[in-house]
Amino acid sequence: MINLRNVSKRISDFNLKNINLSISDNEYFVMLGPTGAGKTVVLELISGMYRPDKGEIWINGRNVTSEYPEETPHSLCLSGLYVISQS
Repeated sequence: MINLRNVSKRISDFNLKNINLSISDNEYFVMLGPTGAGKTVVLELISGMYRPDKGEIWINGRNVTSEYPEETPHSLCLSGLYVISQS
């Protein structure tokens, strides 16, 4: 299970605010939205590429908010998450 709790992240002029998301085990989940909406930033936060400025990220009952990707027992593929480029 993946949970984002009030996650916010500012990158230059972009501001992702108070994202709450819950993805259950064995659930298919798709994020759709226009360019610049923050879909990629959400995936990068879950993967550990960025740390949120605010909020928490939980994966399988473990708070991974401040862990580095190499310390976390998950990766995008192992968590069942895949990033498909638009181009």
